[in-house]
Parts: sequence; structure tokens; C-alpha cells
Amino acid sequence: MSFALKGHVHKKIKHGDNINNILLKAKFPQKAVNSIIGKNKFLRFVSLAPKQLYTINSQSQIRTLSIYQEQAKKLQFWYDTKTKKAGVKNINDGLTIKTQKFQGKIKGSLYGTITAKVKDSIIPYKFQDIFVLHYNLKRDLKRGAQYSFVIEKKYHGDQFIKYGQILEAELEIKNKIVKRRLFKKGKTLTYLGPENENKRPFYSPVDYQHFTSLFMKRRFHPVKRRYMAHQGIDFGLPEGRSIYAVKNGRITKLGYNRFAGNYIAIKHRNGYVSYYNHLSKIHKNLKVGSRVKSGQTIGWNGCSGSCTKPHLHFAVKKNGRYLDPISLVKSFPHKAKELNNRIIKF
Repeated sequence: MSFALKGHVHKKIKHGDNINNILLKAKFPQKAVNSIIGKNKFLRFVSLAPKQLYTINSQSQIRTLSIYQEQAKKLQFWYDTKTKKAGVKNINDGLTIKTQKFQGKIKGSLYGTITAKVKDSIIPYKFQDIFVLHYNLKRDLKRGAQYSFVIEKKYHGDQFIKYGQILEAELEIKNKIVKRRLFKKGKTLTYLGPENENKRPFYSPVDYQHFTSLFMKRRFHPVKRRYMAHQGIDFGLPEGRSIYAVKNGRITKLGYNRFAGNYIAIKHRNGYVSYYNHLSKIHKNLKVGSRVKSGQTIGWNGCSGSCTKPHLHFAVKKNGRYLDPISLVKSFPHKAKELNNRIIKF
């Protein structure tokens, strides 16, 4: 299926599509496709979902194909028909934003309930991320609980392209409506609500919290293909995003191994040690024994070691025992520390 808009043709990803064949469909020469993919290793982490939209523009000397992604970015592939040069860049999506409110009651699972409303498999996880730092949804969320959220809808002209951020969310937890609202400061995107986070010892190691895996005693490992403990939480974010020290401390370990990839361990007061795995690279000024400050950039997100896609595996030990970090981390990094005492009232 495809449809045109002012020189642009919007198409939908089909089962079996990959970057190579959609570029060929857009009349990119195979030599140009090979050059783009060969020079940009990060493309191996780009996943395409059936019905995901992409846009082709072949009305000028520069032929482009744009894939719309999360967090207001799009991948734009280009080919110059005269110079025969080609490349790819990550740019703002340039879409028009509207908003829509969804509401109802939980029927069955939270995932199934919200997917039935928005027809997008990512949105239920975004909604869950808003509450998971402060509430155990598996334990506390009941069938029939009320929910609502206001979400961005992004358009190219009159054509809907994708959903954006959830701006406001409400969820009935233990017979009480909990309200949270998106707060933006620079690259920091976080949700504020009635919870006081002062007592939590650590700031967030990332600017935007999307959890791809939580602390579990037993989880099927996607690489090792067996069940084992997952002794931390995974933050899903694009490769190259900054990773921050969660508290003042001293680096006790730093390096590479085939499981953790590029990793750092930082010892803090009161017996805490924080761990940061799968980094694309570690800050060049750091070594074992280095002192770091809360909020200092210690490395950049990646997929080194035993890993299938870019993420930060963040773990915490106290007195030699792994703890679930979910109750220890604030919902924002140190650079947004003034949010510590801010409570959003609707």
C-alpha cells in the first residue's frame, strides 16, 4: 500500500522487509546501498515493524527514503543521482503534532487493553514505563482499573505517521487514581507525579527512561538461550546516548569482557556499587581509581558484549548482594536535580 503527498510517497513496511530491499524498491542502486550499509554499522540495530511507515521522495536530484523512528527522529537515506554519492543521517522528523486522549478500563492485560485502543505495540510499554518506578503493576493493578492518557499524534500533512510521547497519564492503583505528567528539560524527558523521590539514593543513569527488562530471578536470556537471573534493569535507548554516574564515587572496575561488553563499576558510600554494561565506549579520561561525580558522563550507550540491541544494563550491589534498582533510582538524571521536590498537580 502506498499514497502520495506533494512529491512524497508513503509506504508501509511488509513482512520480510529490511533496509536493503526497501532502498532497492526506492530505486537506490545496489552499489549505493552496499556503501551505506557498509559504512554505518549502527544500521544493524535498526528494526523494521510490519505496517511501519516510510517515505520516498524522488522528485529532485537527491533521492531520499525516510524511516520514522522513536523520540522525534527519522533516518533519512539519500542518493545523489548526478554525483552517485549516498549516505544516511539521523534528523528531526519535521512532523506536525496533534494530541488525542484515550481512556477506559483495564480488560484482561494492560498491554491488550491499550493496544486495542491505539493499534501500536509500543504505546503500552511507554504507558507502563510511566508508573513502573513507583508501583508494582503486576501486584497492584486490578482488572477494571480506570486509565487515561493524552498522547501526541504526528502527521505529514493530513497523513498520520506515528504516535509520539505520552503527555499525561492516569491509572487507578489500589483504588486511587495516580496522575503523572511529562516534563522536558533539554534532552531529559521524565514523568512527575505525587511521589517524593528525595529518599532514593541514585539519580537516573539516562535522560529518558524506557525499560526493556526488569530485575527478575528467572528470565530467558536472548543470547545464551537459557533461563537465568536478570540482576539489574535494562534501559532501552539509541546507541551513542550519554550514560551518567548515578552518585559520587570511585571507579573500582573498568574494561571489557565478552558478556558485559564495555563496562564500569563505581563504588559509593554506604556499601553501594553501581554497574554499567554494554557501553559503546567508555570516557577516555576514566580509569580504575578515578573519582566521579553524580551526573558525570562516564560513557555512551551501545551493544557491546552479549547483547542483541543497544541498551544499558544497570545493576546495583550492596554489601556484595544484588538489589533491585527499580526502587533506588530517581526518575531523572542529576542535571535535572531540582525536580526532586517538584510535585505535579493536575
